[in-house]
Parts: sequence; C-alpha cells; structure tokens
Amino acid sequence: MSDETKQSSCTAPEAEPAVTHTTLPIWLVAAFLILLFTSAWTFNERGGWFDAKVNQPFTSVGHVMAYQPRMNENPQIRLGKAVFTKACENCHDASGMGRQGTAPPLAGSDWVNAPKPDRIIRIPLYGLSGPITVSGKQYSFNLAMMELGSALSEQEVANVLTYIRQAWGNKAGPVSVEQVQAVKKEIGKRPNFTPEELQKVADR
Repeated sequence: MSDETKQSSCTAPEAEPAVTHTTLPIWLVAAFLILLFTSAWTFNERGGWFDAKVNQPFTSVGHVMAYQPRMNENPQIRLGKAVFTKACENCHDASGMGRQGTAPPLAGSDWVNAPKPDRIIRIPLYGLSGPITVSGKQYSFNLAMMELGSALSEQEVANVLTYIRQAWGNKAGPVSVEQVQAVKKEIGKRPNFTPEELQKVADR
C-alpha cells in the first residue's frame, strides 16, 4: 500500500453541519408584548376607530355625543343642529373643532361663549374675513367665510347659533329671532366683517 493510499484511508470523514437554536431573550419578548398591548389599548381608548365624527380632543363617538346638548330641552337646538349639518359642518366639522386652514374651532371658543350674542350674530349674517384669534390662538384661513344671511331665515340663524352655543360643552345662552332681527335692522346690508371690526362690538 502506498503512502498516499495510507494517508487517504486514515483521514476522518467531514462532520455534518449541526443545526443550532438561538433563543430570544425573555426581556425582548416581554418588551414586544408590552408594546403590542399598549398600542392596542391606546388605539381602543383614543383612536376613535376611524370614525369621521371623532376628532381631537374627543376620543370616541360616545365622547362626542356626551357633549351634545339634549334635543328635547329646547326645540331650537334640534332645528339648529339640522342647519349646522347643512350649512356649517363641512368647514367647522361635526366635532366643532374646525378644520386647519378652513375654519376655527367652535367648541370652547371665547367668541361662541360670550354672554351677549351681538357679536357672533354678525358672523353668519354678514360673513367673516381675515385671521382671527380664538381662545388665545390665532387662525389664518385661505378663504373668507361667506355670509349666510341671504340663504337662511332669521329664525334659522337664531336656531343654529343656539345650537352652537350649547353644543360640544359650550354653556352660553340661546339666541332669539328678535336678537337676530335687531342686528339686521341696525346694520342693513354690508360686506364681510373683519375680526377687528367685531372686537368693537360689546359681547358682555
């Protein structure tokens, strides 16, 4: 037997590759489960389930509805909500929180909650243009708010303002048709108001 043959017969066969198992650290699994649970809980509590009615600061449809006025307490509220849905909701949103670049919030607005409605009556009657400060925050808009005085009756203006002043947690008093008529009689016809002009109108 040659030396080459002897060397070949003594060489050990190559070992089969072994399969190794890597175990994830327990802390990593626990952290993932905690993150998953927290995300699911946050979405359930604050996500609104993608419902278009829910916008900040509201977190669910139930939360939104809890801040709606009771329709059976004042028929003006029921009628005013119908006017709001038709004429105002596209810009101010069903939540009353407004839309960025389009309209300011009505919920919690110092303009809406003023004791006297003389100032706010002028806005739907004659429209509004220019940047406005609401509850200490300034809002600028691409378009002016069109007047609704020619499209809505005096009673409808009173109804929608009453709804706005008592919806979304607002606590201001109702607006009467006589108050709307008094403003129209005092002013007559005119172009849009600016916030600066409205600030001169007493609201207390």
